[in-house]
Amino acid sequence: MDAVEWSCDALSLDPAHLGNVRNAQWETSYLFADSGGTTVGLLSLHRSRSEHFPVEMFDPAAVAPAVFGAWRRPASDYLFLGGGTDLVAGCALARHLPEAERARVGRALADAAFATAERRGLCPAAMYVPDGQAALFRAGHRPGVVVEHLAELPVPGPDLDSYLAFLDSGRRSVVSRDLNRLERAGLHGRPGPAADAAAEGAPLVAAVKRRHGIAEHPRLTALRLSRWATVPVGWRLAFEVRDRHGRLAAVSFGCHDGDVLELFEIGLDDGADRHLAYVEALVYAPMRYAIAERCRVIRLGLGSSRPKDLRGARFIPMWAIGEEMRK
Repeated sequence: MDAVEWSCDALSLDPAHLGNVRNAQWETSYLFADSGGTTVGLLSLHRSRSEHFPVEMFDPAAVAPAVFGAWRRPASDYLFLGGGTDLVAGCALARHLPEAERARVGRALADAAFATAERRGLCPAAMYVPDGQAALFRAGHRPGVVVEHLAELPVPGPDLDSYLAFLDSGRRSVVSRDLNRLERAGLHGRPGPAADAAAEGAPLVAAVKRRHGIAEHPRLTALRLSRWATVPVGWRLAFEVRDRHGRLAAVSFGCHDGDVLELFEIGLDDGADRHLAYVEALVYAPMRYAIAERCRVIRLGLGSSRPKDLRGARFIPMWAIGEEMRK
């Protein structure tokens, strides 16, 4: 599969990434679509080895009761289609295929995944499917509902002036004010290898997760970030934001692959300039890097939609699609 260029809505769906990440919580298998001896599509299937969801955002009944019913089932009752271990699901499809053929391959993979779930007596759940692939999973009028929005920030030109010109007047005022305040505060994010920032950045990432109700010990966070940093897909980097005294005020981790910069995690301390450090790590340091590296888009991920919207992000609907268990 190495010779195939893949079209994916998230780097976590890239077959090279899937082949290098193992998670003991999940039992994972794969569906492949072949054409003329070449693999042209891949869809991963995940079943939890635990009865419990790590956090509520993975529980289909909690996220989309209109699709899966409100009764909370054990995690092992579900077969997650195209995801489950991450917050984006979908197919990986060969980029060289014509659009109509990619759609045909994607629908065939989704149909096979639903059939697999039925054969195994499990509830099929495609969680957080980007709008562009939702129709593949909803073929046959399968129920689905929009449950989140994925933020993307276009990289509109060769410098920050191009970014400012891309914004409407209200957002341009917000960004100009941010940049002036960042200059006065002496906060500036710099990119470097992700592996070098994992240990120091882990407590800040764990703190952000705690504020969102996700408990993770900083040592486990450091281990997870260190493993993620070694996955051989794209360049894994960190944007470290330090104050005038060299203290780490914020850090974001991301992956640059092709013309896409995708953010993975963000960490933040509780200093006085917390909000400024946050937007520098989230938007401005990645934007400067993306401009220099001629990226097309920055994927900012889910959640925190207000600060992303104010700085020009567009939002892609994310679907939960499946069927209520019939037993």
